[in-house]
Amino acid sequence: LKAISARCTPRTPSMLGTCEPWTRRHVPRLDGVQPHPARRGRGCASPAAQSRWAGASAGAACAAVAGAAAAARSVCRPLRRRPLQRPPMPCSAMSQDSWRPLSEASEVLAGVDQPVRVAVFPSRAGSRCVAVVKGQVAGQERVPARLHSECLLGDALGSERCDCGRQLRSFLEDVLGDERTPCGVLLYLQGHEGKGIGLANKLRAYTLQDGPLRLSETEANEHLGFRPDLRRYGGARAALRHLGVRTVSLYSSSRGKFAALGGLVADVVPWCAAAGRWGEPESPPAADASGRAEEKK
Repeated sequence: LKAISARCTPRTPSMLGTCEPWTRRHVPRLDGVQPHPARRGRGCASPAAQSRWAGASAGAACAAVAGAAAAARSVCRPLRRRPLQRPPMPCSAMSQDSWRPLSEASEVLAGVDQPVRVAVFPSRAGSRCVAVVKGQVAGQERVPARLHSECLLGDALGSERCDCGRQLRSFLEDVLGDERTPCGVLLYLQGHEGKGIGLANKLRAYTLQDGPLRLSETEANEHLGFRPDLRRYGGARAALRHLGVRTVSLYSSSRGKFAALGGLVADVVPWCAAAGRWGEPESPPAADASGRAEEKK
């Protein structure tokens, strides 16, 4: 740029002949400069006026060249790479103090006899844990707890394909809403739609289940290239640890959820699909090697 500016100094119009070809193409020729419009018809301007006019035009041309060069450098500048993000720390390696909620507030829910505390915990392994806490659960034994996987069609739209919505409402109204229950925890796990495959793939699996092959939910997920269950519950376990819960009464029939909580589970309360309600507490089932769930959610 300095070399171009030095060669294009507005001393004489003939100096432009020494510029590079690209500069000569983009800088207007100064030998064809016309006199000022006010002086047209009065004859040619004096040599001094022509020199001043040519110098001003050359200065503007050099400024244009400098601007074009700066723009070219900005366009040709290599893109900056984003810094590599560290992989998420596994929940087993995280301390209790590091697993703090992002935000929390008090809320009043229909069917619950007292205000509850809602806390949003960080996202880990593609899922986010939202805790709905009733009463004081820190240091308590056999706290009623439900790990509920996200299900838009069942929870919000009342789908008849699954019991997800009925299980969620029954736990809120019959367990947390019971005056005889002093405390309880509902862990709503976002990112678990369709056992972790997402809503769009869940609808594709529904198409396979309704098609001529009549595939089951597990077979449809495998046909789409997914494992039978992609859900992870490490965030739920870390949230319970942060809340200070010693043991829970797990309201679920899923062996996978029981296996994820491990020693935190004191007993299990199964879901009675025929009666549409929760059953009586039972001893925890033996976790199998696959950890495959027995319920839909």
